[in-house]
Amino acid sequence: MGFFVGFCTSYLICFFLTPPIKNFSFYKKIFDNPNFRSQHYKPIVRTGGISIFISFIFTFILCQYFGVINLSESNQLNFILPIVICSSLFFLIGLIDDLVRLSPFLRLVIQFSSASLLWVLNIKISVINLLWFNNIELPNLLSYLITIFWVVGITNAINWLDGLDGLIAGIIFIYIIGLTSISGIAEQSNITVISAIIGGGCLAFLKYNSYPAEIIMGDGGSNFLGFMISILTLYSSESSSFNGTINANFTLGILALPLLDMIFVIFKRISKNRSPFYPDRNHFHHRLLNAGFSQPKAVFFIYLLVIINTFAVRIFL
Repeated sequence: MGFFVGFCTSYLICFFLTPPIKNFSFYKKIFDNPNFRSQHYKPIVRTGGISIFISFIFTFILCQYFGVINLSESNQLNFILPIVICSSLFFLIGLIDDLVRLSPFLRLVIQFSSASLLWVLNIKISVINLLWFNNIELPNLLSYLITIFWVVGITNAINWLDGLDGLIAGIIFIYIIGLTSISGIAEQSNITVISAIIGGGCLAFLKYNSYPAEIIMGDGGSNFLGFMISILTLYSSESSSFNGTINANFTLGILALPLLDMIFVIFKRISKNRSPFYPDRNHFHHRLLNAGFSQPKAVFFIYLLVIINTFAVRIFL
């Protein structure tokens, strides 16, 4: 029941909030202008992440107020509150970048600082299960480094993949379906509701973001969604104790596509003696377009890969 309430509330808020945000941003000329990497041939509003973020925050508050999300359970407040705070910081970083264009270095510094706050607030990777090795305990320094690089890395991997209409909102929605089923079985009611809230916002946003898009989510939206997925994949399959034990086989497996895309692009740029942050057209979706796929077919093909991968990870890991 909580899943359904969170999903529907978030969906309705995002669905009705996106058009006025689009109109206001159009009036203020907050556009993503076409460049050699984009698939738009005219300026398009880039503030759709605001509606996704607001739908999450408002729905979260409503669910908490009416008891759908129960923060009185053991350790729940200490777990959920840092996630809400740090996800808001990641959203603000992206939104500021949408408005004034931060340098890649400054953006990374702020992201690492925000991820460091998450670790300080005790949301950390402290024990890893990887391949055939179980319960690998990490010293504090290694725990800190792995935690912040995971959060910042996944956030940027999702951000970098956001290059086609409807791509990221649809991918996140697919991930959410898998994660809610897993967290539901693990009896993590709060994680299930939070995942449903994100899923509702993404599905509503697809109404306006699918090809041909009326609005894009911008860095604010992709940063927020990337951060939330980086956290939800860590905890969805764990027990309600949130003791920092991470099933790395699951987390690495389910996010294989954005991770492999980011790794490929970074090595490609370095091999050409360019900065890893140098923009280009080497992302997976760009290569599909270069191979002759249309935008809708490229998006559908990536959706299909993510569905197959998520299903396989769900079954075997």
